[in-house]
Amino acid sequence: MLHKCNFKGKGLIIMFLREIPEAYKGDFLVAAQAFINADGKLETKEAEMMEQYFIEFHEEPKEIKGDFDEALKHMTCLDKTLRKKLFFEFAALCIVDKDYDAKEKDLLIKTGEAFGIEKVEMSKIKDVAVDILKAYEQIE
Repeated sequence: MLHKCNFKGKGLIIMFLREIPEAYKGDFLVAAQAFINADGKLETKEAEMMEQYFIEFHEEPKEIKGDFDEALKHMTCLDKTLRKKLFFEFAALCIVDKDYDAKEKDLLIKTGEAFGIEKVEMSKIKDVAVDILKAYEQIE
């Protein structure tokens, strides 16, 4: 199921979070936090996306604890389509601040490889996220 998320009146990205089984939501949050922390900077749009994740999961914001590699390994059990959708979310999180750092890129490639996504497809998914973010910017 696809739906638009709004952050304080500003639509930023299309999200697939409702499809994540309950047992994997914590893993998703651990991974999302790792992507946010990868470049050592917390940008406003990244914080807004994380806030939205908690809203989507019907949880109060809290400190995220967990190991990225363990979370990633656990999420590889999800079906391939959902793994691609989660990869899309992580790609959007990497580029939402318009600063696609080398550390974020490395983490995204590591995630795509763990999820069994070919590099060409990773690039296509990231390009879709870029296009959607650009479209939202044009209408704001």
